[in-house]
Amino acid sequence: PHTPRYFPRMAVKHISSRGFVGSLREVKRNQVCRGTVEWGMDMTIELRRFYSGKNDSLGLLFIDGDFAAFVIEDEERALKVMHETRIPPGKYTLSLRHSPKFSPRPTYGHDMITVNNVPGFTGILFHKGNTETDTSGCILGGNLARFNPTGLSRIEESTLAYDRIYPVIADAIKESSNHLVEFIVSDHLF
Repeated sequence: PHTPRYFPRMAVKHISSRGFVGSLREVKRNQVCRGTVEWGMDMTIELRRFYSGKNDSLGLLFIDGDFAAFVIEDEERALKVMHETRIPPGKYTLSLRHSPKFSPRPTYGHDMITVNNVPGFTGILFHKGNTETDTSGCILGGNLARFNPTGLSRIEESTLAYDRIYPVIADAIKESSNHLVEFIVSDHLF
């Protein structure tokens, strides 16, 4: 079935000397991307990284081509260090699974979006958080991104972003015939 979804339209600004990238607050109330999403593997979630520092990485998350959130992850490393390395670029799938750490928490209370088939990685989740210290290789989304050349970048309004994107992705996973959604990770913006 086709279900309409609405995502705020966001024009990403260049990175300024103050570390400001952009914010969903800049969106005018009447600017909304209207479209339809066909569930299943026809839905594509894409993470486009645009900054890689010594301690963290920033990116943009798109759902079927529409900007959905800023993302912060751990840094890139030639050799994986557990809890300190982002996943490599590639094509993966997303599914829902119970997380002993997050699913029982009152702030979540549901199965977590999980990245599958990442070589050398397990338990990669989408969840709330603001800096790379809040993640162990997981993907954190927010409405605002700030970078810092010293490697202390951050995202803000993570709960708002998570609460907006989780139901869209989770519904697509639940309604797909194989309970998977495509997830593409790239190290370039466009």
